[in-house]
Amino acid sequence: DKENMWYIDRTLEGWSEPKPVSPLINAFDLHWLFSVADNGTIYFASPSGDSLGSNDIYSSRLVNGEYEEPKNLGNVINSRGVDHTPYIAPYESYLIYVSSGESSSPRDMKFYISYRDEDGSWMKPVNIGEKINSIQLALCPAVTPDGKYLFFIGAADIYWVDAEFIERLKPDHIK
Repeated sequence: DKENMWYIDRTLEGWSEPKPVSPLINAFDLHWLFSVADNGTIYFASPSGDSLGSNDIYSSRLVNGEYEEPKNLGNVINSRGVDHTPYIAPYESYLIYVSSGESSSPRDMKFYISYRDEDGSWMKPVNIGEKINSIQLALCPAVTPDGKYLFFIGAADIYWVDAEFIERLKPDHIK
């Protein structure tokens, strides 16, 4: 199956007509959740493209009103298993996502957080912990705009937890 990402703009009169995001992004067959940083960069997961596993996370920067060719985030973030449902922090300082690691079993899916190092590269992801990962089939992380709570779905329900782990797990050398 093929699906595409679309968007609408808020106008003084209400909402614009729907428009496709970009032919470069929509060339991917699927976009298993997406998240947009404040600068317009879109992060999404897809089984298409130059995937290292069965599903990888990609990003596409918005430059002069146009999206660039999506780039695979590489093997620091992506594994040979399934990596999907990314949430990017507003200023791209961290990425929360779900990964099965080297496994392809849904039972092995765990939440991870990766921080952006001072040189702009992604650091080795850290398992967020059992408080969240004990919930079966947990997916779709989203941090509230104030940064206080993480919402996600799992086991046919919606959950929320204190997002204190974002600061607690952050490496000491990251500001």
